[in-house]
Amino acid sequence: SPICRTPLFPYLTFYSCFSELKFEPYAIPLLSTLVKLMADKEKRVADGATFAARSLLERVHTLSVKLVVGALYEGMQVVGGGGRVKIECVNLASLLAARAPRTMGPCLPECIPLVIECLNDSNAKVQAAAEGALPVLCSCVDNAEVASTLKGVLMLALRKPDTTLECIDEVLLTTFCNPMDSTSLAFMMPILIRGIRDANYELIKKATVCCSNLCALIKDASDVAPFVPLLLPLLEKNLDHSSPQIREATVLARQKLLEGAGDLVDLGK
Repeated sequence: SPICRTPLFPYLTFYSCFSELKFEPYAIPLLSTLVKLMADKEKRVADGATFAARSLLERVHTLSVKLVVGALYEGMQVVGGGGRVKIECVNLASLLAARAPRTMGPCLPECIPLVIECLNDSNAKVQAAAEGALPVLCSCVDNAEVASTLKGVLMLALRKPDTTLECIDEVLLTTFCNPMDSTSLAFMMPILIRGIRDANYELIKKATVCCSNLCALIKDASDVAPFVPLLLPLLEKNLDHSSPQIREATVLARQKLLEGAGDLVDLGK
């Protein structure tokens, strides 16, 4: 009942504030429960769960980020409740990005697609929370071209799909002096995948060429591995495209993607 649950939150908050790391083994497993309680019909329960979760994440050790983001990912996919759980979990992801950019960065390939789903949510408040989170999450990126030069056009393209072509044009005009890592690709790949899926031949070709260029900049195979299951089927489908130019660009992009992924991709599967 709400009467039984509500008094627990001040204790959780107190111990997370004053016990610090000693309380983490007990508090982190409770985060999923707190996220679920954010959708409680009793407002004081939902408010208490939100406050307790924020207090925990404000003090959790930066090396524990990977242990807590899973609960936030689940919350970003909760349906109903006026979008409160989505909003709070997106905001908490931003909090982690601001507190621990180096440990939150590798989590972005899984996080950004969920934030993009929130951008497309029918609830305007959820959309606003996702829009506000994107620049904060981008602060985790080390690649100077993505974090600075292209940040504006990338944020715009993620928010407004009709600017995809203009964004890819800008990327193609940019000289990259730094390698691409998973954190940078988390922002680039959704836009390229959208372009490759499009019906506009010019956009497909440019997105494919851009994909080829970025894959050539990959330093570590593990950085591109999360995107291979999404990207490779699209490229293989376009090997039979009606446009010779798209087919030619696709052959090179597929080659660069597989070279970048190295032994992490088993084409026999």
